[in-house]
Amino acid sequence: MSDTTECMIVKAGSIPAGSILSGMRHGFPIFLGYIPLGFAYGVLAVQNGIPAVYAVCFLCSYTRRGGYSRGPVGDGGLCLFHVFTTLVVNLRHVLMSAAVAPVVCSVYPIQQFIIGWGLTDEVFATHSMAMAKGEEARLPAVYAVNFTAHGGWILGTFIGAVAGDFLPD
Repeated sequence: MSDTTECMIVKAGSIPAGSILSGMRHGFPIFLGYIPLGFAYGVLAVQNGIPAVYAVCFLCSYTRRGGYSRGPVGDGGLCLFHVFTTLVVNLRHVLMSAAVAPVVCSVYPIQQFIIGWGLTDEVFATHSMAMAKGEEARLPAVYAVNFTAHGGWILGTFIGAVAGDFLPD
């Protein structure tokens, strides 16, 4: 990369449908991989007393998706150690966000927040590979990768939460 930071996101106003489909195509393998993880979380959440609605809700499911926070559910509530360990392990997201910062420097802060919130190890790898190949980053494609991948987690959590009521402990 040169000394000057290049903003590679396409400017607003141009949303090619091919860009969205390309992002969904890149996010689909992650979608498939997140279904079993979300399923396991959904089953554990329901079997440990978390109502299915809360297990699947956007905020609960989305925040439980990151790294160590996929770990023990229902261990007597959130203890300080669990919160601290989750925070420390997930500090890698700061580095991942810094690596994709040149790509999102031209968009609004709320858009940067949404992109950063959607970064997981797998999504970051997908974006990094595209950047390494020199592909032009398009905001709709970036969103499509992030939301497609996250859709697998939500779907898996939903299936697991429903199945959790019927599976033995």
